[in-house]
Amino acid sequence: MAPHSLNNKQRTLLAATEHESVESLSSPTEHLHAADAVPPMGSTTISSGTCSFSEDGQRRQDNSDEVDNIIHMLKTSAIGFYGTTPLLASRAEFFQGGFSGDIAVVKDSGDDMMELLISGIFQIDRQNFFLGPEGGYTPLSSFKREFLETKLSCQLIPVQRDAAFDTARADFGAIVSNVKALEKLILSKKGATLVSCVCEVDGVASIRLSHSLFMRKDENVDPDTAYHDESRTLDWPVQERTKGALERAALTHVICPLPAFDQNHESIVPSDYHQKLYGAVVIVHFALVHYYFRQDKKSVFSGIVREMVVLRNPLPPPTNPLKRSLDGEGPLFTHTPSFKKNRLPPGC
Repeated sequence: MAPHSLNNKQRTLLAATEHESVESLSSPTEHLHAADAVPPMGSTTISSGTCSFSEDGQRRQDNSDEVDNIIHMLKTSAIGFYGTTPLLASRAEFFQGGFSGDIAVVKDSGDDMMELLISGIFQIDRQNFFLGPEGGYTPLSSFKREFLETKLSCQLIPVQRDAAFDTARADFGAIVSNVKALEKLILSKKGATLVSCVCEVDGVASIRLSHSLFMRKDENVDPDTAYHDESRTLDWPVQERTKGALERAALTHVICPLPAFDQNHESIVPSDYHQKLYGAVVIVHFALVHYYFRQDKKSVFSGIVREMVVLRNPLPPPTNPLKRSLDGEGPLFTHTPSFKKNRLPPGC
């Protein structure tokens, strides 16, 4: 993790370490006053416009070079490890946090332990997307969970439909392999079921990330901070059916906004989470946490979002051909066959 310097335009503060860190473990922000970021990209989507083939090809190449430059910066960043780092597991160990979970840290980082941050460029899958202000919370759910237990969650997949991200897409498999190798650092208990943060369905892999929406109030904060935290919690945008649950949660907990930033490195407001993140291409820095649930005999790994920066806004989703035909005006074809009603024989 060699440090490197960037100009002022390329610097931004690393979002405050999410409270899912194991107790007594130092957060990255206690060691870094500023974190390396990337220059904002206006858009890596190629516009069709009226440009010539040569101009279009040059734009594609420029976008690809820009993405490769970002990947190079991630590989040389002082914040964490790019996900393809060779033998990443050999540079990590798990800090045993007991009930609060075990978190991957940088091996031999001394008394002031640093959590291991994994970085990469991914696309947020539209499937299993629960990054809205309410996450996946449903008041009438049979699980009977309180709103304060809510986690925002999503799955990361290789970047789709954009040649500019070919390098990032090719790196995805190596990142998945490194995450699996890190998980193997925790010895599995006899009879326990492993729940990896890597999801595989029909041979297609994705990385599951989460973010706890609430953290318990800190009684030691100054009155101004406490008032700000409480106001932000009560003003959190939720549906009418969830407002009662939010008010109950606000008695003991405060909201932790998702550490997500747009292309200009401005914090994404919660009401825009869905619009700006659903299917977006993002730089993600995430930690790896392990929990063992003794009663269920489950060993569960979870990727925890530390920072998410949009590189490309979501593309319009593919249009359902059936819906397109239903929404159209008039017949779809110039000639439609007519069907005569045949007389059925008696008894039919």
